[in-house]
Amino acid sequence: MTTSRLHGGAGWWKSPCPDLERAQGGQLPRATRQRGLRVAAAASFYGGGIAAPHGPGGQASPIQRTNKIKGRILCLFGGKDSMIPQSEVAAIRCALEEHSARHEIVVSEGADHGFPCD
Repeated sequence: MTTSRLHGGAGWWKSPCPDLERAQGGQLPRATRQRGLRVAAAASFYGGGIAAPHGPGGQASPIQRTNKIKGRILCLFGGKDSMIPQSEVAAIRCALEEHSARHEIVVSEGADHGFPCD
């Protein structure tokens, strides 16, 4: 099995999927869940690009792969995030509900992108 190492806030994280190296921020947990890796739960902090029309290299976007999510996912967004409009948060919520994904979405009103770093 090929492994990749990603540096995260809690230290080094080993991934059995080399293509996860391209995932960043809030997309990493979603990408992990969508690839069916054995992870019981994941948290996405202000994941930009989840609701984009296309993924990297013209692949399916993360929102188009919502049906592959197993386990639970927590998505955290800022209510005034200039990079992730509330329309995208609504689209993410709708996709998660449509595919019966076990999820929780938390919007911190008044917070911008990167709010936990403030």
